[in-house]
Amino acid sequence: PALYFGRPLRAVSKNDDDDDAMEYMEGEWTINRDSLSRYAKRASSCLSKKNVAKCAQKYLGGDGMDGRDESFETRYHGYDPEGVFRDSEEESYEKALSTISKLSISFRLINTEAKMRRLYKILYRRDERDCFPDGSIGTEEEPGRVMGLNSNNVPASFYRGCDWDLEWGEWSECPAYDSLVDGGMTQPRRHPHAGAMDENGHWNYVHEPIILKREKYPFVVSESEYGEVCAPDGLGPEGPGGYRLLTEKVRIDRTSKPSKGRARIFCVVYTYSGAVEQIRAIAQTWGQKCDGFMAASNHTDPSLGIVHVPHFGLYEGEYKGIWQRVRSALSYVYDNFMQDYDFFHVSGDDTYVIMDNLRAFLEGKQVRSYPGWLYAGQRIYVHKNKTVYMGGGSGYTLSRESLSRVVSLSFPKCMASATNFAEDLFMGKCLKRINVEPFDDRDERGEYRYHGFDPQFVFKFRPGVTTGKVEGFWTEQMKGRPVKTGLDAASVQSVAFHQM
Repeated sequence: PALYFGRPLRAVSKNDDDDDAMEYMEGEWTINRDSLSRYAKRASSCLSKKNVAKCAQKYLGGDGMDGRDESFETRYHGYDPEGVFRDSEEESYEKALSTISKLSISFRLINTEAKMRRLYKILYRRDERDCFPDGSIGTEEEPGRVMGLNSNNVPASFYRGCDWDLEWGEWSECPAYDSLVDGGMTQPRRHPHAGAMDENGHWNYVHEPIILKREKYPFVVSESEYGEVCAPDGLGPEGPGGYRLLTEKVRIDRTSKPSKGRARIFCVVYTYSGAVEQIRAIAQTWGQKCDGFMAASNHTDPSLGIVHVPHFGLYEGEYKGIWQRVRSALSYVYDNFMQDYDFFHVSGDDTYVIMDNLRAFLEGKQVRSYPGWLYAGQRIYVHKNKTVYMGGGSGYTLSRESLSRVVSLSFPKCMASATNFAEDLFMGKCLKRINVEPFDDRDERGEYRYHGFDPQFVFKFRPGVTTGKVEGFWTEQMKGRPVKTGLDAASVQSVAFHQM
């Protein structure tokens, strides 16, 4: 018979009708000779329109053979071993292991040579002396070398005394190892409080936070951008739906007159050396409306408020280094400017912040009467483990108290050695450790202020109707929440849009 089997993935139809849901094998799957022959003869037209696994489901008949073992434990895995363990919905270590087959067949995302060899070493050569120089036994002081971050050699002795935190999936209390990737003795303090460097590479640099407010860079339309910036209504990059949202719904709120004085807002933008023109665009538009501003980068340009903030790890200027960049940037702000500002907004360089509306929101009764420590943004809910955090797309806003608590109480041990782009998720976890909970950003009509996408997407998105991976993610986010579409999808007092 024709057989194919692997890791089942359930794809729900456009109408969200479970009866029409299709189950197919996601990622790696195995077929026998008869299946391959049938597939090659019948699936050529399908392959030009759909992915390989869905075509197999259609032309091989049925839903495929479930790859789980007799205990219903999974053999085929869509992540690496750590990702599989974290993906488990079980709360305890023992229960999580019970969902993974002892006869597991494959793992995904083994995306570096060192990771590939490490997995092989663990599975097949655990007792061999591969990690000792020249095959020797090693010594008590130097028992061989293992592969560390970014394929740099790290002495195995550096791992001694480290604790593995099962709940958060990270190493903790590894002073010797941390020191190796912590910049050594060239910096004045340890990360994340090492500080900043000027354009000549000298430490102890402190930038001028009001540079954009003071210079007030003029709004300039270059010849290369004229077609987009000066396009007819609805025909620019904002799209027709986005144009309607921005002109018929969103309003600039300049009426706020707080009794206790204006809210002082410091804007932190994380970026890198290849996005200088993006920072220049921010400087000419919303950046100069911030009371204080910095663009945390891997280089310094004093004229634009770009600050080189070295950070822990080996990914400076790279996407994977965003978490550590934000961690060091906020520590730099904490050390130098915290007492001068009331709120701190953190976002990427592809976010547009409507500063007048952010200021009105922070000065309004909804925030002023809030008894907790402020952590506002677009709520993201991870259903499998019930984690709630504020998405980094639109950015998130912290009160002075929240910034102080997360830097002084949480950063020393929370995700301290992690290197990942998911700074928003990590920030939410670190804030939760110190009891700083997400704040509901919706206005009195239940409409959202912070948006993780551009105005066109926000206007057109219909949960369960529009298709695609991104739409599917947001459909999942809308479960159990009031569905707002079209002009109702955004608050009159919208604060931020992403992917601008």
